[in-house]
Amino acid sequence: MKKDDLEQIYKTYYHEIYLYALSLCKNTLEAEEITSDTFYKALLCAELQNESIKYWLLRVCKNIFIDQARQKKRRPVTPLEDIGSPSYDNVLERMIQNEEAKVLYHCILQLPDRYRELIYMFYFMNYSLKEIAHFTSQSTGTTRTALCRSRDKLRSILEREGYYEFP
Repeated sequence: MKKDDLEQIYKTYYHEIYLYALSLCKNTLEAEEITSDTFYKALLCAELQNESIKYWLLRVCKNIFIDQARQKKRRPVTPLEDIGSPSYDNVLERMIQNEEAKVLYHCILQLPDRYRELIYMFYFMNYSLKEIAHFTSQSTGTTRTALCRSRDKLRSILEREGYYEFP
């Protein structure tokens, strides 16, 4: 891959990949590391094609997150909060200015990983059901059903927290 191509890919997708990594790990330093590793793998891969690069980057990002989670299970790690890293909440506060959006995002974080990922990709990254289905290797119908269940679960969390009532 040429340096200019990678630079363009980095400029185009860095923000999306970083936010996706942050949504997975909920830690700013880990998200930065995962994002870095993702683009490093892009540098090593010579056969990337522009039409599928976004999905490839997202899949690599998730796989790196999963690999790191497995490594943490094998060996204990000192929590980054003890080291003095910037907290996830501080970054979130800076990124989300609207109070309602903050409440919604905190409720989304309470969702199971699969549901959180679907909500994040559909509403925050503006992917279509077809794109999400392609990325997750599922049918569009299965993805639509899972997204519906994700919204129902989010609604119940919002109700439990006192932020949503049925009309």
